[in-house]
Amino acid sequence: MFRSFLIFLTGCTSLAAGAVFLPLPTPFGVPLLLVGMALIVMASPSARTRLKAWRSTHRKSSAILERYEPYLPRAMRNAFDATHPGARLPGNERSETSNERDEPPPAHVEPRPH
Repeated sequence: MFRSFLIFLTGCTSLAAGAVFLPLPTPFGVPLLLVGMALIVMASPSARTRLKAWRSTHRKSSAILERYEPYLPRAMRNAFDATHPGARLPGNERSETSNERDEPPPAHVEPRPH
């Protein structure tokens, strides 16, 4: 719990620094904002849910975020992947041995011979 609090606090600090640097001519604002958002999303499930809802309603902004995702470290990239509008929440993944399929059932099934 203390670790997630520290991650959340670091994310808030990075987000605030990114907001300060954003209007300046230096290119540090956007990366700091992305790192701050990623850290907050890693530490807070409610922030993850809110960002996922925001990304589903603001597709153009979500596309900009997706453009910068490959440049983030793996842990932060995974945090943003979990907020993608089409992503499943943790615990809702299907196992590979599951009988459920994504494709529709066949139109006609031949009876098996006895």
